[in-house]
Amino acid sequence: MIKVIKFIVCTFLLVSATNKAVNAGPYTDTFGKCIVKSTTQIEKDELIQWMFIAISNHQILKSVVDLSEGVKTTADKQTAKIVMRLFTVACRTELKEAVKFEGQKAVRDAFELLGKVSMGALMTDQNVTKALGRYVKFMEMEKIKSLLAE
Repeated sequence: MIKVIKFIVCTFLLVSATNKAVNAGPYTDTFGKCIVKSTTQIEKDELIQWMFIAISNHQILKSVVDLSEGVKTTADKQTAKIVMRLFTVACRTELKEAVKFEGQKAVRDAFELLGKVSMGALMTDQNVTKALGRYVKFMEMEKIKSLLAE
């Protein structure tokens, strides 16, 4: 029962984090696939760190996460380096065509795909799923069992 509840909560969190559908055109799709394919695992990890750092700036998280400006700046610089490589080298042609035929939105949509792929990997990490399920030990499982037995 606990495993089922953990699975449901983890699935909900994953879907909530990525619930916006990307309705991209064919050039944006090609650009997005190029970005995902051309980003190394190390770069994906660095982008996940950058996303976490960016999210940590939200007022709700400021009391929980305390990062130095140096850490933030380092992550910003590394992300800029990754994006520049993707734009100017790895996916240069795909970027140009996507923007030419589908507009600036193509860039956002393509990176949304990379974000979804990266977040999916993050949310399915064994340590993350374990941490997401820690709260279950504080729940009154007998009440849940009784409710489901009705």
